[in-house]
Amino acid sequence: MPDLSSALLYPVVLQLQTLPDSQSLNIWTTNDNALYTAGLGLANIFHQRKKPMVLLSGIIGTVASVWLYYNFCGWLNILNCTLPPVGMILVLAYFMNKEDFETDQPKLKTVDWFAVAGVILGAIVANLLHWGIASINGMVVAAVCYCVGQAVNKRK
Repeated sequence: MPDLSSALLYPVVLQLQTLPDSQSLNIWTTNDNALYTAGLGLANIFHQRKKPMVLLSGIIGTVASVWLYYNFCGWLNILNCTLPPVGMILVLAYFMNKEDFETDQPKLKTVDWFAVAGVILGAIVANLLHWGIASINGMVVAAVCYCVGQAVNKRK
């Protein structure tokens, strides 16, 4: 009588052999839609024909992917330092202006420049300050900038 573990091993090995092909097809179809969408967006922004903009998107994406292949760890570090200030601003914007989010007709702002400055300064501090935890440093700077902006805007 065959061992149960070896009987379960064969379907797993078969699945692992076919997995890269199915994943490649999945990535191909997803990136195909992303390329089309990027090209269509560029065509709408620059009022050009779609085909050249899809080609331009493909070239830009290919060059960016080659750069990312060789600089992946650096890119992850940039994301680690840049995204937490964005999250901090979003959380603070919600909790400091909760009543604006509870209505059906929210108050529209064009641009909150203090929020933009908070994200930029938070990202700069997180990337350049080599003390403490980079993402927390960026969130603190972003929070201070946003809170100062809220205080300035309330006085107006």
